[in-house]
Amino acid sequence: MQKKLYEITDDLKQIEDLFLNAVDENGEPRDLTPEEDNFLKECLNLSEDELKEKLEGYGKIIANLKFDADTIKAEADLIKKEYERLSAKAKAAENRVTSLKSYILWAFNTLKIDKVKTPSFTVFLKKNPLSLNTDNVDVSKLDEKFITKSVSKSALQQAIKNGDLVVTDSGLVFADGEVIEGLTATSSTSVQVR
Repeated sequence: MQKKLYEITDDLKQIEDLFLNAVDENGEPRDLTPEEDNFLKECLNLSEDELKEKLEGYGKIIANLKFDADTIKAEADLIKKEYERLSAKAKAAENRVTSLKSYILWAFNTLKIDKVKTPSFTVFLKKNPLSLNTDNVDVSKLDEKFITKSVSKSALQQAIKNGDLVVTDSGLVFADGEVIEGLTATSSTSVQVR
C-alpha cells in the first residue's frame, strides 16, 4: 500500500528525531543501536523513494494547475477585452438611436406632424412626463407635504395633476396665485416607434 504524504513526512520526522536523540548521557553523539539502524534504513529506503514518487505526482499536479490558471487568466483577459469591445459597440448603437430620434423629432417639428404610419412601424411623438427643477426653490414657501429632506418632485407632480399647482411661463404658481421662486417646469417630447 502506498503511503500518503503526511505518513511519509511523519516517517521522515521520526528519522530526524532519532538523530537528535542519538546522544549518550553526556550529550555527545552516539552510535545508533542495531534496532535504530534497521528502523532508519527501512524508513529511509521506503520513505525517500515514496516521497520522491509522491512529490513527482504533486509536481505534475502543480504544473497542470498552473497551466490551467494561466489559461483561465488568458481567457478572462480575452473575455474582458471582448466585453469592452461589445460594450463600446452597444454604446455606439445607442448613440445612433438617439441621433436618429433627434433627426425624426426635428423633421416632425419642421413638418408640424406628430404621427406617421409605415407598413412596419408607427412613429409618433409622445409627451414625456413633466420634469421639475427644484435646485433654486425657496423651500420656506412650500407646504410641508412637498418637502422631504429635499423637494419632493413626485408630490409637486401630483399637485400639478390635481390642479393645486399651475405651470405658467414664469414658473409654477399655486392655485391661490402664490409664485414659488426658483421652481420651474419643463416639458419635452420623445419619439416612440412601435
